[in-house]
Amino acid sequence: MKEAMRQLEKSNADGKEMKLSMMRKRVGIIEQFVQAREALAPASNDAATAMTICDRLVDTPGVEEAIRLGDVFA
Repeated sequence: MKEAMRQLEKSNADGKEMKLSMMRKRVGIIEQFVQAREALAPASNDAATAMTICDRLVDTPGVEEAIRLGDVFA
């Protein structure tokens, strides 16, 4: 997705700024989800941080455009 954002930044397409903001939002949500998953890894085992991030993700409007809520609950 980050590569797609770089290519979109170079383009002259109509609605470029709107598409870029949507992609940035998606990438941010995915990065938060990855952080939550990493917090649950055996090396760190930080369940409290993972729960905080997951709670924030569930309350984020438009989260299902980037990830499935079922994955967050899992």
